[in-house]
Amino acid sequence: SSIRIFFSSPGGSLDVQDTLVSMIKLSKTPVYGYALGMVASAASLIFLSCHKRFALPNAYFVFHKGSLSNLGGNYNEVQAAMEDYRKQVERMEKFYIENTTYPEEIVREKIKTDWYVHCDEAMKYNVITDLIEDIEVLL
Repeated sequence: SSIRIFFSSPGGSLDVQDTLVSMIKLSKTPVYGYALGMVASAASLIFLSCHKRFALPNAYFVFHKGSLSNLGGNYNEVQAAMEDYRKQVERMEKFYIENTTYPEEIVREKIKTDWYVHCDEAMKYNVITDLIEDIEVLL
């Protein structure tokens, strides 16, 4: 038996994503991810933590460094927030490298902006493990 998660998401909170990734990685029950449409930002990290990863032919992924919102405060508070954000970005880059077969130099270059990955490239670099060609896979 497995846990199945269906993805079609523009992303979300890194705090929530970190928790879900940890839970999936620790799961003794296999967790399978199914990309149905856009899987972006934090959702892409959750998807990449799944033990097997499937995608419909028109699904795609958006990898990026995320965004920093609600930044405010005095100089020291802003500096502390920026340092934490820098560490989060480093962890994201490392995660993309460890959970795909992209070479490190490609990840570090492409992640500088929104990086769109469609199924042919996703299969080549192990973003997905299987392309869904039969509806029975989803049922």
